[in-house]
Parts: sequence; C-alpha cells; structure tokens
Amino acid sequence: MTCSGARRRGKSLDEVSSAIPGGAAAGNKRMYILSLVAALFMPLGFLTGLLGINVAGIPGAENPYAFMLFIVFLAVVVTGQLVLFKRKRWF
Repeated sequence: MTCSGARRRGKSLDEVSSAIPGGAAAGNKRMYILSLVAALFMPLGFLTGLLGINVAGIPGAENPYAFMLFIVFLAVVVTGQLVLFKRKRWF
C-alpha cells in the first residue's frame, strides 16, 4: 500500500465515523458499558453453571439453606465487583 492509498482510506474512515450519530466517542462509550455488564455477569454465569451440574457430591446438597447461602454469596460477589469498579472509577 502506498502513502496516498493509506491517506485515502484514512479519509474515508473519518467520513464514516463522522456520519455515525454521536461519532466514535458514542460507540466507544457503548462498548465500554457492554464490557462492564459482561464483567459483572461472567462470574455469576460461571458459578451458577458450575453448581448447576447434576452430580452427586455437590457441596451443600443436603443443607436446606444451601440455595439461600449461594444467593447471598452471589450478591456478595456482585457487590464486591461494583465496589472495585467504583474504586477504579470505571463507573
């Protein structure tokens, strides 16, 4: 690719990004928010999937309060993530 070809491509990308309502900054903001949402739900999905396996020997299977304890644990995980995000000023 020559320099003039690279310049033409750069100009056409600028034209496309300027045609998007809100520009590239709005797209970056949306991707940032989607990444934060994914970061919140990923550990929850992993933990619920891990304990959702129907095999014998799951910790707490005989305890009648195991489900509520697990829900409280998931709430603590989410709260910890939100506190971390706030401290790092990601929110």
